[in-house]
Amino acid sequence: MRDSILITADDFRRLKVMIRAARQIWRHGTYVNALERELRRANIIPSSEVPGDLVTMNSRVRLCDAQSGGRDLLTLVYPHTAGQYPGFVSVLSGLGTAILGTQVGDVLRARTAEGLRFFQVERILYQPEAEGDTHL
Repeated sequence: MRDSILITADDFRRLKVMIRAARQIWRHGTYVNALERELRRANIIPSSEVPGDLVTMNSRVRLCDAQSGGRDLLTLVYPHTAGQYPGFVSVLSGLGTAILGTQVGDVLRARTAEGLRFFQVERILYQPEAEGDTHL
């Protein structure tokens, strides 16, 4: 697990706006607080400098569960999109916050409904920046 993560300037800006909006709606901001902690340890980079193996917002990734060996395909999305399709995971969930800014090969820990779990980022199947989709 790394001491810092990489986040695009666009994602950082959009996430900060989302956090401000969430604070006005929710009284208990446990998930918002966790995301803010992640953003504090982030190194912010321009979208044009994003490595192809970095999990950014709207990336589709394959994770391997370190305990079971099971694999999951997930797309990291904003809360209003989570749950619309199978595998869409909100950045405000424990797993969503944990995978933001990680890179292929990284091992991460996430609080899930099943408790604390460890995952390895195996592959990026889609990354908006690599495809020129920086508007997402």
